[in-house]
Amino acid sequence: MKAVLTRRYGPPESVTLEDLPRPVPGPGDLLVRVRATTLSAADMRLRAGRFPYGMATLGKLAVGIRGPRRPVLGVDLAGEVAATGPGVAGWKTGDAVIAFPGARLGCHAEYRLVPQTAALVAKPAGLEWSVAAALVFGGSTALWFLRDQVRLQAGESLLVVGASGAVGSAAVQIGRLMGARVTGVTSTPNTALVAGLGAEEVIDYRAADWAALGRRWDVILDTTSTVPIARARPCLPRGGRLALVNTDLPQMLTGFLTRDIKVRSGVAPERAEILSTLAAWAADGRVVPHVSATFPLEQAAAAHAIADSGRKVGSVVLLP
Repeated sequence: MKAVLTRRYGPPESVTLEDLPRPVPGPGDLLVRVRATTLSAADMRLRAGRFPYGMATLGKLAVGIRGPRRPVLGVDLAGEVAATGPGVAGWKTGDAVIAFPGARLGCHAEYRLVPQTAALVAKPAGLEWSVAAALVFGGSTALWFLRDQVRLQAGESLLVVGASGAVGSAAVQIGRLMGARVTGVTSTPNTALVAGLGAEEVIDYRAADWAALGRRWDVILDTTSTVPIARARPCLPRGGRLALVNTDLPQMLTGFLTRDIKVRSGVAPERAEILSTLAAWAADGRVVPHVSATFPLEQAAAAHAIADSGRKVGSVVLLP
């Protein structure tokens, strides 16, 4: 099978397309033919060896010193069950599925083994492969932060910084579904997109500094690593919540010690329950992931270059 590999940390052009043996499903495994998989911010950082400040040493000890120990990146997929191993129940060859292997990676390939106990659900009928794949990483991260970490309530105000990215665009839609009044922060070219996703207000950060407006929000969700706790604090009431999707070690430590506001960070877990919720919303059009570009595996370097640019809108998808 064809797969994209990152054998050494490096620039986008360092990824290689190689032939690997097709996996054989063992007990409880599904062999899924990957129809679509996103190139997420996590993939970009792993490829580049770009770890948050203060976490480089621990990060490389955990995932690989010179390059990822798991060189086939990719945290999510949409595809078809090609074969099943002994003991698999409830799934059969030909079933359309979406899955979130997450930190186990391996989705930037033509086939991926997925345990039946993994975060795995049926793909909603009628949902294009690329859109189904784009639902997973951004949607799971946004839902986990808003529902489980900051416990967003109906009627509250939510500020999403980086509202046009994969996580941010999902957060705008999910925040609206949860009954919040959503403000999105993005750049000039993406204001119409964010408004169309359901934001009641859109702030163009090139024209105005949201932190200098003298406004307050109940919850601020930052997907961009540009919101230090000190900057967010004046824009939150006492007891307000700050969700840091991407953060560094000093910010994490500061967050643990902060008492006047609640600071939450972390990595979204791979849960079938979260995928089921997202799939139900996507099935009836309440959440529509935005796919800005698609590439075949052979052009994975071009997809990585978009992620590296810092201007990725919605999701960039690889189509094996």
